[in-house]
Amino acid sequence: MARKAVLAAAAAGILALASGVWTLTAGADSKDGPVDLGNGASLATIVTDVPGQVAFSHNSAINRASEPVVLVSAQLLDPGGAHPRVTQSWAAPLGPDTSRYLATPWPADPPVDESGLSAVEGFIIPPGTSAYFIFLVDVESDGVWRWPGMVLTYVYDGTMYTERIDNEFQVCAPSTVDCASQ
Repeated sequence: MARKAVLAAAAAGILALASGVWTLTAGADSKDGPVDLGNGASLATIVTDVPGQVAFSHNSAINRASEPVVLVSAQLLDPGGAHPRVTQSWAAPLGPDTSRYLATPWPADPPVDESGLSAVEGFIIPPGTSAYFIFLVDVESDGVWRWPGMVLTYVYDGTMYTERIDNEFQVCAPSTVDCASQ
C-alpha cells in the first residue's frame, strides 16, 4: 500500500509540473521509452447523425518495463482546421487481448463495459500489462474529419516520454455521407 501511495504522490507532482510546461505537437515523437504502442497505419471510420457522439478506441499500450508507468495524457493528433471536439478520454486495463477496437455511436449498442474506465491523467500501467484508450467526440455539424493518430505522454523512472502511433480515426456526418469516397 505504501508503494501505491508513493507512486500516486509522484504522479501528482509530475502531472502538476507537466500541465504547466508540456505542449504536444504532431512532431513530438520519442520511441525510446518502455511503452509499446504497436504498429500504426490503420483507419477506423464511423458515420453519425448530427448532433451525435462517437467513441473511438484503436490504440493500446503495453508496458514492457519492470516498473509501472504513469500516464500524463493521451490525445488524438490535431487534424487542423475546424473539427469536432474530443470531450473525454479514458484509459482502462486490457486483459490478455492486446488490442481493443471500437468505432461506434455513443452510448454504444451493445453497451461498453465502463466499469474499468478511468481518467487518463495519473492512470498507472503496471509492468508487463496493457491499457487501452477511448476517446469521446461530440459531432455538432455536417462534415468529414480525420485525426491522423494519437500521442501518449507518460512518466517512467522519473523521465517523461512521448510516443506516437499513426492509427487514424475518421468521422463522417450526416450518416448519409459516403465515407469510403472521402
